Amino acid sequence: RKQCRILIKGKNERQLQFEADSPEEKEAWCTAIREGIFNSIAKNNFQRAKTFDLATVEQLELEPLELTENQTVLESIRLLPGNRHCADCGMEDPQWVSLNLSVLVCISCAGVHRELGTHLSKIRSLDLDSIPDEQMFLLRHTGNMLSNGLWYNALSEGEEEHFKSPNWDYDERKSHIQEKYVRRYYFVPVPGTEDEINEKFQTALSKNDVTLFLHILISISSVADSSSQDRKKQFLELTSQLSEKGFTQIVEWQMTSLSCAQASKSMRSKVYLCKTALVSAVSGFLFGYDTGVISGAMIQLRQIFSLDYLYQELVISVTIIAAALFAFISGPASERFGRSPILKISSLLFLAGSVIIAIAHSTTMLLIGRFVVGCAIGLSSMITPMYLAECAPVSYRGLLITLNTLFITGGQFLASLLDGALYYNRENGWRYMLGLAAIPAAIQFIGLFFLDESPRWLALHGRPEEARAVLKKIYDEKFAEEDDSIVEKELSQILQSSLQQEEEHESEEMQDTTDPSVALSHKRKVRNSWLKMFTSKGLLKAMAIGCGLQLFQQLSGINTVMYYGASILSMAGMTAGAENESSVVWLAALVAFMNFAFSVLGMYLVNKMRRRTLLISSLICVSLSLVLLGAGFKIIEKTSSQVTVDEAGGQLGDMCHSSLTCDQCVQHTDQICGYCFEVDPTNMSIVNGSCARAVQDYATQAIYGRCSNTSRPTNIHWIMDACPTKYSWMILIGLVFYLMGFAPGMGHLPWIINVELYPNWARSNGNALAVATNWLANLIISMTFLTMTASLTRYGTFFLFAGFAILGAILSYLFVPETKGISIDEITIN
Repeated sequence: RKQCRILIKGKNERQLQFEADSPEEKEAWCTAIREGIFNSIAKNNFQRAKTFDLATVEQLELEPLELTENQTVLESIRLLPGNRHCADCGMEDPQWVSLNLSVLVCISCAGVHRELGTHLSKIRSLDLDSIPDEQMFLLRHTGNMLSNGLWYNALSEGEEEHFKSPNWDYDERKSHIQEKYVRRYYFVPVPGTEDEINEKFQTALSKNDVTLFLHILISISSVADSSSQDRKKQFLELTSQLSEKGFTQIVEWQMTSLSCAQASKSMRSKVYLCKTALVSAVSGFLFGYDTGVISGAMIQLRQIFSLDYLYQELVISVTIIAAALFAFISGPASERFGRSPILKISSLLFLAGSVIIAIAHSTTMLLIGRFVVGCAIGLSSMITPMYLAECAPVSYRGLLITLNTLFITGGQFLASLLDGALYYNRENGWRYMLGLAAIPAAIQFIGLFFLDESPRWLALHGRPEEARAVLKKIYDEKFAEEDDSIVEKELSQILQSSLQQEEEHESEEMQDTTDPSVALSHKRKVRNSWLKMFTSKGLLKAMAIGCGLQLFQQLSGINTVMYYGASILSMAGMTAGAENESSVVWLAALVAFMNFAFSVLGMYLVNKMRRRTLLISSLICVSLSLVLLGAGFKIIEKTSSQVTVDEAGGQLGDMCHSSLTCDQCVQHTDQICGYCFEVDPTNMSIVNGSCARAVQDYATQAIYGRCSNTSRPTNIHWIMDACPTKYSWMILIGLVFYLMGFAPGMGHLPWIINVELYPNWARSNGNALAVATNWLANLIISMTFLTMTASLTRYGTFFLFAGFAILGAILSYLFVPETKGISIDEITIN
């Protein structure tokens, strides 16, 4: 009960003590007493304190007071236009101020403002509380009339008075104040591009235009993401250079308020978003695991099944063929059945394909399993980025999609570690490598039953109530109940933007309807989406950009590095010889780790840098590293060991002896040849080299000569895959630099930008077409890589990839738009 007591000290140390029934009643008493006392002080007269029904407060004999400088300022603030009435309800003589919003409000509205949270409205008494100088500065230059002119700028002149009433009850006040300051129904942001708004901001500072200054700050505070924070920092620097201290402190205050708002909202929704992202991104892990594990498994497969170059390419390309086909199919399928069911089918196919491969006893069964896995990859590679983008708030969109690509590189890294660990099991190591993918596939299949369908798909298929329920989970149910404006705005934007986009491409008229979802459902029935996509100029440009990005991602050679990483290192002579093949596998794991590490860096850069800047920088770095790889292989060829011994003995039809160097010998295209040589123990140099014929690829001995006996002396060596060289390090460094350039930019951005380019109704088909382009280009590159290294030479192949990367950088500079920080429903291609 002690906490409910009120003690008032008056003249001559007289005291009055009261006891309330609850802390809430005590607070009401104290508020009313303070208001009465300080009304008396502000008017500089002696009035009787207010009398309450519950008790009588004895008149306090207060000494006459002279107004201080601070009170003089407060009186001048009360005299500003509009400040004689509450900014929200119009009640006379407001005694409370919102420091964040710079408006004077009555005691009833002040209570509602407190519920909004101090990050939005920090309420103080004009008389009782100390007001910071920077806020006093702002209050002296604004007033309710100026502030309401901003908060009601969507209304016509005089219309705002129809939205005010001093006779409102509590619920009516709360509803109006939330509509005004939280949902911003009556506010129109400053129009213009980022550069135009920056220019307007400088004009406001140079002319001390408080109205424009506040209008811009309110506009950017309506977008609570990292880009608005970055812009506020820029504004802070400009303000400190061009204006007086009061303006600088206002910007600092607004930055702090926005940071609090961001932290509050992000904490509420992060659990649901994490669950959605992690379960769906397992598809990315499986995608990466398959592309990574085949690199090491191929070394065993080519020996066990005696695979030549063509068959090795077929084992890899059959997966890509299936992926390209099912990526194209996934667009219409996900549009009809939803995103979540297709992801479930994908995880089941991963599971089935992995089991088939693990038990394969023939090349036919191996190819069937690889085809089934390819079907799963095709479905998931298209659906997962789109599903994440449609479930993510704009401030998290880039992060969640990069999480998917991070899982891809993480899967590749884990696969390379398992390749190294299981390589020593020569008979069945490849079965475990390729079959272990069944475990995460099963886990994802179960987890998908706990995820919701994409809210955009639900809304566009006439199920707005279900979409609303999912959006409430995305933005946190508790927060959504307190303020459903975000959910309703998002849902309305999805429906209205889709209707607007369709109306631009359809000539038929429709009857008016008050329910956008009904109209949209009707329109979808008469729409030929593919035909519309290829007859719309804007969408043709979007598809060209989206497909082009996916095309150049593959033409820059990424999957030759991931599929054939161990083979490339082997070509470079890195630990040449069958006895050192396991070392090559572990070096490939190092390359995969670099890809994963720089993908983590990409998650940071995607949210900090502009999309275009990161994209073009990435392609330039990729082209330079490919030039380094090409130069390395050229040097290796030029310095290759000589053939000095002829061991063919005039055998009829033998063409291996015609080779002049080790490099020419192991790359002989007409016959299966290997290089036999000795090592001088004094200086470890290669001597007495010869090119001899072998029975089959990767044979352990020659048909004739010194290397025809498996029990040959230890100083005599036989190799068939690559030649020893002291320049192998150039290839390893080139691969690392390649991934440093590729992973942060080109590894993420083609997937991110693609889901951002298309309107809602065209997103499935547009993204499917782009992903299918990716897989078709992947097929062409991976199926011809080993053949190209033989026909174009190894250095010529990498120089070709470098040329593609340079072309991609040029076209990206000319045509790719900036999409960072823009709502997925607002992005258009002009």
